[in-house]
Amino acid sequence: MRVFLDTNVLVSAFAARGLCSDLFELVLLDHELILSASVLRELSKALQQKVKLPRETRLQLSPSLLTKPPRSSQRQIPPPRT
Repeated sequence: MRVFLDTNVLVSAFAARGLCSDLFELVLLDHELILSASVLRELSKALQQKVKLPRETRLQLSPSLLTKPPRSSQRQIPPPRT
């Protein structure tokens, strides 16, 4: 399932353990997270201002959020028999 998370949910997920971080983890493990460049910019700004996350750490987040590792539970469809 494709899932879009609001910037506020993402900031909360990084700021503290709780519902938002659990939801974020679930989405990363079992679904496809949908993000836009504007959400990533807003997230970076909010993490800097609200969470005081260092710039180097914020720069590392964007590529990792955009790259989804393959799910181990994903069903592989075999090629058709000829």
